[in-house]
Order: sequence, then C-alpha cells, then structure tokens
Amino acid sequence: YPPRIIYPIFFLSGAAALIFEALWFRQAGLTFGNSVWASALVLSSFMAGLGIGNALAARFGARFRRPVAVYALLELIVAVTGLALVVGLPWLAPIFADTLGFLAGSSALAQAARFCGAFSLLLIPAVAMGATLPVLVRAFTRADTSFGAVLGRLYGINTIGAVAGAASAELVWIPMLGIRGSGLFASGLLCVGATLALAAGFKVERPVAKRSDSNDPGGSALGLRGASLLTASFLSGVVLLGLEVIWFRLLALFMPPTSEVFALMLAVVLGGIGLGGLAAPLLLRLRPEARHAPVIVALLAGCSTVLTYRLFPLAAERIGLEAIDAIPLCVLLTLPTSFLSGVLFTLLGDQLHRHIASDARATGLLTLANTLGSMLGPVAAGFLLLPILGLEGSLFALMLGYSGVAVAAMVATNSIRSRAVALALLVFTAFAIGFPHGQTRSLYQQEFTRYYEAGEHLVAVREEPNQVIAYLRAQFMGEPLYHRLVTDSHSMSASTLYSTRYMYLFGTLPLLFHPEPRDALLISYGVGTTAKSLTDQTELEHIDVVDISRGILEMSEIVFPGDENPLRDPRVNVHIEDGRYFLQMTSRRYDLITAEPPPPAAAGIMNLYSREYFELLRSRLRDGGVASYWLPVVSLNPKESKAITRAFCDAFEDCSLWEGGKGDWILVGTRGRVHTFTEEEIRRPWANPRLRRALTSIGIERAEQLGALFLADAPMLAAWVEETEPLVDDRPDRAPRWRIVPPLAGEYVEMSFRAEERFSQTDLFDERWPQVFRKAVVPYFEYQRIARSAVFRGEQGAPASLRTLHKVLSDTNLETLPLWLTGSNVTRQRIVDGFAKSGRRNRAIDQERALGAIARREYAAAAEFLEAPKARSSTNLSPAYRLYALCMSGQKDVVQREIEAAVLGEPATDPALWALLNEVCGIEVPTGPSIFFW
Repeated sequence: YPPRIIYPIFFLSGAAALIFEALWFRQAGLTFGNSVWASALVLSSFMAGLGIGNALAARFGARFRRPVAVYALLELIVAVTGLALVVGLPWLAPIFADTLGFLAGSSALAQAARFCGAFSLLLIPAVAMGATLPVLVRAFTRADTSFGAVLGRLYGINTIGAVAGAASAELVWIPMLGIRGSGLFASGLLCVGATLALAAGFKVERPVAKRSDSNDPGGSALGLRGASLLTASFLSGVVLLGLEVIWFRLLALFMPPTSEVFALMLAVVLGGIGLGGLAAPLLLRLRPEARHAPVIVALLAGCSTVLTYRLFPLAAERIGLEAIDAIPLCVLLTLPTSFLSGVLFTLLGDQLHRHIASDARATGLLTLANTLGSMLGPVAAGFLLLPILGLEGSLFALMLGYSGVAVAAMVATNSIRSRAVALALLVFTAFAIGFPHGQTRSLYQQEFTRYYEAGEHLVAVREEPNQVIAYLRAQFMGEPLYHRLVTDSHSMSASTLYSTRYMYLFGTLPLLFHPEPRDALLISYGVGTTAKSLTDQTELEHIDVVDISRGILEMSEIVFPGDENPLRDPRVNVHIEDGRYFLQMTSRRYDLITAEPPPPAAAGIMNLYSREYFELLRSRLRDGGVASYWLPVVSLNPKESKAITRAFCDAFEDCSLWEGGKGDWILVGTRGRVHTFTEEEIRRPWANPRLRRALTSIGIERAEQLGALFLADAPMLAAWVEETEPLVDDRPDRAPRWRIVPPLAGEYVEMSFRAEERFSQTDLFDERWPQVFRKAVVPYFEYQRIARSAVFRGEQGAPASLRTLHKVLSDTNLETLPLWLTGSNVTRQRIVDGFAKSGRRNRAIDQERALGAIARREYAAAAEFLEAPKARSSTNLSPAYRLYALCMSGQKDVVQREIEAAVLGEPATDPALWALLNEVCGIEVPTGPSIFFW
C-alpha cells in the first residue's frame, strides 16, 4: 500500500503543474501570438494532451504492476519536457514564423497550423500530466479501499496544490526568478517529488497480478449507465470552464484585466474544486448508498451560480483597484459553484466505479470525459455563447447547463423518483425563474458612473470573447464633442483634445526623421486617431493596421462615420492579429512603424514592450525607417519607464524621447542611415491641406512646434537609464503593475522643464536639420510649456490667465493655443460655426464665437459678440474678454464708459486684470468697479 508521503508529493505535483502551465502559456504567446483565437487553440491543444493521457491510463492503467513507480516516471517526464518547453518556445518563434509564413493569407490554415504546432509541442508533458491521477488512484485502490474516498482525496490534494501553484507563479516565482528560473524551480519540485515517490514505492510496493474485474471484463461496453455518467462528467467540464470565461469577464468590469487578477481567480476556482474533492469522501462516508447525490449537487451548483451573480453587484461597489482586492469578489462569485463542482466530480467517479470495477479505467474515463468538456467549455463560451447571447445570456445558459448534468446523472443513477431530487428540481426551477435578467446593464452603469459625472454617456456596448467594449460620448450644445473607448474597466483610448494630440503625433512626429515614408504599419488601433494621422499623409502608398480585436475595429464607425473612417482608405489593409506575431510572420519592410498598445500592466501586453520585441520591430524597418512608440509615464513609476526606455534604446542605437502629452511620451528610433533635411522638406506636411488642418487642431501649427516637443536624445537617455536593467521577455517583473494613477513623478516634471536646455546641447539634429531651423525651434519651447498645461486641463478646463493669453496673442501668430487658453478648442469652434451658418444664436454661441475671434485677432468682432458688464453677479468671463477685446481694437473710450457704468462703489477685486488693461489701453486703475471675477 502506498505510503502517506505520496499525498504531499501529489500536492507539490499540482503546484508544479500550474506553475508550468502559467509559464507555457506565457511562452506560447511569443510563439503563437496572444490573440483570443491563438490562446484558445493553445489551451485546447493542452487539454487535448491531458485527454490523451487520461485515455491511455484508462486503457493500460490496470496493467501497471508498480503504479507508484510509473507515477514517478511520469513526473520526471513532465519535469524534463516542461522545462525544455519553457526554455525552447521563444527560440522556436522565428522558426515557426518562417516555416508557416506562407499561410499568413489564409486564416483557417494559419489557425490549424497553430493548433498542430501547439499540440505537438505540448503533447508529451500534457499526456504525462493527464495520466498521473488515474495511475495513483490505481496504486491506492489495490487494497479494498473506497474508490470514492481515494479519488476525492487525491483529486482534492492535487487541486489544492494547483491553487498554490496558480497564485505563487504570478505573485512570487515569476517576479522573483523570472520565466526560465521559475521553470527550473517547477522542474526541481517534480524531480524531488518523483525521487521521493520512487524511493517510497520500491520500499512498500510489491508487484501483483492484475485484479480480475467481473463487472468490467476487459474493455466491455459501457452501457447506458456508464455512458450517462461520462456524459455528466463531460457536461460539468463544459459548464465550469465556460463559467470561468464569464466570471473573468464580470471581474474585468471592475478590476484591471491583469495576469495577477486572472491567477487569483483561477486559484479561488481551483481551491473550491479541491475543497469539494476533499469534502466528497465525507459525504460518501455518511451516505455511501446515496446514488442520487450527483443529481442534487449538480442542481445546487446551478442555483449557486444564480445566487452569486445576484450578490455580485453588492460586493463590486466596495472593490478597489489592486490585484489583492479581487479576492473577495472571486470568492463570492466563483467559490460556491467551484466547490460543488469538486464534490460532483468525485461523486460521479464513485458511481462510475460501481459500474466499472477497474479503478484505473474508471478514473481514466472519468477524467477523459471531464477534460474533453473542459477543452470545449472556454471555446463554446467565448466564440459561441458570448457573441450570440451576451454576457448575461451566456451565464444563464451555462446555469441551465447544470440541469443537463443533472439529467445525465439521473439517467445513470435511476433516481427520478427520489423526493430529494424532486425538491432539488423545484429549487433549481425557482432559481432559474428568478434569474436577475437585466443586471448586466446595471453593472455597466455602475462601472461607468465616474464617466457620467464628467458629462459622458454610454452609446454602445459590445461583448467580445476576451473583453467588453463600450463607447461613451460627451456633447457640446447637443453635438458630439469627443468619444471614449472603454474596454472592461479601463479607459483604453479617447478622442479628447489631450488624447487626440499625442495619438496624432505617433504618425506625424516621425516626419522629422523620414521625409517621404511609403509603407507604414500601425499596431493597435484604439479609436483610430493614429490611423487617421497616417491616412492624412498622401505620400503613403501602403498602410497595414494590426489589432487583436475585431470588435474595436468594427466599432470605429462611432468615432469616424462614413468616409471619414481611416479603415475605408483604399491604402489600408486590416489584420486581426497579435502585433508581435504579425511582425514575426510578415516579410514586408516598412518606412514607418508606430504603435500604442494597451499599458504594459495589462495581461499579455508586457511582451509588446520588451527588448526582444523592439529588436523584432527594428528588423522590420527598411534602412532609414522610423519607429515611434508610446511611453505612458502617467501610469508608470520612473523605474518602470526607464526599463522600457532601456529596452527600446538597446534595440535602437539612434533613439530619442519626445513629449506627446503631459503624461504620455513618445519614443522614436531610426534604423540605419540619417536623412539630411532641407527646410522645405521639414515644412512639407503643412503644405498638405488635410494634414495641416489636423495638425492645427492639435496645436501644431508650425514645424517649429513639432521640434519643441523634444525631451532627450540617445546619450541623454543612456545617462537616465544607466542603472536600470531593460525589460526583457524572461523578466516580466520589470514590467509595471496596475495601480491607481499617481501624480507625475518629479523626474518626469524635471525632464519636461529642462527640455530646452537639453535641446541646446544635443547633436542629434546636426546632420538632420538646417541650422536656421534649429534656431527657430528654441523660442517655441516656452509656448510648448504653455500648451502642455492648457491641453492637460482638457475640454472642461478653466481658462488660463489673461496675461498669458495676451503674451501668446502678441508674440506669435498662433491661433489654436489662444483657443485653448480661453477654454475653447477647434471642435467647439466647428460646432458653433455650424450653428452660426444656420442662423442660430444665443449667449453661449456668441461667447464661443467671440473666443474664436480673439484667437484670430479679430478683436472688434469679438467685442460685439460679448455682452457689456451689467452687474456684480456676472461671474462669467465675457466682461473681462470684452474689455480686453475693446482695448486691443483701440476702443479705449468705450472701455472707459463701460467701466464707469458698472461702478458699484467698492475697490477693484482683480488688480492683475486692471494692470493688464492699463498696459494695453492706458486705463487708470479704478477705485470702484468690482464686477470682474478673474
């Protein structure tokens, strides 16, 4: 009889298996891509390998005369092949890409190739994993021991070990040891366990002849009862793994969809299953003949699914944004159903063993059926139920799936007449009728409350296999002002003034490095602003757009309707694919590659910010090609920003850093030769009417303003990051963790405010720009600092001081920046211009038109649009702007009369305003007026 030490060994086996699984899926993403289809195919191939292991154990397990020794051998196979996969998968990526690159144009063949590749690589360790449980059950049931108790204990202990592995992989081992180090650790656990098992097995295990099983003579037919039990096991696997997909979608509405959050949810689910497996033997001991127990447990699992969903919003209201905050939500949402599923698996196994006396065959067939269901569940939920039924409908359908499990178990156990079963059916029916249909929309409203408070309203929701996509819209005078794209709980992108400015620069800033790009690649579409910056460039002949989400691309019509949509440009080719995988597969070379993927803290995104990825990106550029890349310092601490910058500059010797927005910077790298620009080439983009209009709307009215976005060149960045290790594929711990956005770090502020000083020291542009242009850029650093503050305040920001506005109006011919300083922008002006053309007028329209006139230096017209000051209660800015406009138009007498007409006998409340009016018009500081609030 096997010694008790096998139990802790099997616990370690479960932990190591989940560590390996986490590592394999990370590494497989490098080889096969991180798209939802690729991830599903890798998961399916892994589950298929487990199923083969289950099937082989069912067929040959009874022949093993030393099952503990066989188990030890299986664990050694997993240890060796599992570690080989962790180390070797990244090296196989280019080989796989070169071999299958010719299939890139055929989606179906490419997906089939991915499955075959993943299946062949994962086959050996997955088969070995799948065989371990049946083999150990065979070892423990060689004596006349209760099969259900043995199955429950081993299944539960192994699954509890998996909990430890799932949680520790992402939270402890990968951050501490890296990918390969964690693989070595998992392999070591298995080797130690296998050695101990082998030693213990040889001490106590004696070879015995195969037991004769009269109830199962050598592979006889299963019969209706056996087939029904296997059907129940299959359906329970489908339902539970399908529920995992839905549960994670629900969690992602309130929690960042990071690897840590998914690992915690998986740990809670596995913990529930393991506890259920351990609890089932107690039930069998109390009621060994309770054949109807599987039916009741299946129905109770369906009821718990409804109950936890109904209670979910109450817990979600109190949740934070840290990964650890996900635990209460995970426990509430997933633990009860997972626990009952663990009990159900063991009870079904006990009933199957009563029909099939062979312990190894019963365990193998049971786990085979459950594994096949687990393989199908995520695919069915993600690609069938969610697109057809939506999130809530899918949850309801899977809840009803437990009735199918119950029916199959009822047929097998002939418990249709049981009163307990009848009561359970009644309760299940009541829960099904009381399912909270419509709760998902209230969850959306609960999640988007913070946007509603800013004047944004939900206009569209789409539930995808891997995310929930929502669009919100803000309006000005009933017309769309901007849109916001939200994926799950994260504001992914927007067409706000701030976002449009930095995202449009991804496609136009590289024009300072490459005069005439012909081929461009955009990775990650967002709301389409960067794609629009590319299609506005008439010199481009070919544009590839790569995004992992078909839904995001199709919903872009909301932001760019009709022919405005950049995806309708005949030069654009759309690829629904993971960006890194696309770069591996394509043979095309580009003049410009730009990318703004999600923040690197999101699950599966870190590999789009690593040194290996940037080296791959560089290899896809032509000589002289340029890459621009997002550095979201607003969500990174300095160490994280430096790790990404170091990775980028390790790949691009000629790298530089530019300011897109106050917290969103742009890395630019060039490959090979340096182009020497003429001044005409530098200013060429402003000769393109479409490009000029767009650049003007984001406050880049002159080429000098583009140059004034400079922050640092390669030597300066090398000094900045010299003590920081680069972000690499093997060390994801250097990638940022999701956190509440902190204030910008002092290092970032210093970097911005010393940009002019560094620009005067850099030799980056000695070979690129004419000296006269370099000198012309310098004065615009001051206006860049003014623009930085103005644009960061956004659409609803308070106006800047009148003196700052006067300086810009007097010293430059810029028009967009003065608009921002008054709280307006080009979009608002376009809206009111449309109203003006239709003859519509009101106070708000007149004020906006006045701000536009001031920006154009049409001061007399601006004064006419603004009302004269009438009373102290007039707290709007119209009086101040009117007096300023009158002064600037030379109407000093009118200014004096309006001031005198508004005297209320109190001292002036805004000396700065009066000082400016005195400077501009020679107005004496009054002793009475106090109606101007500035």
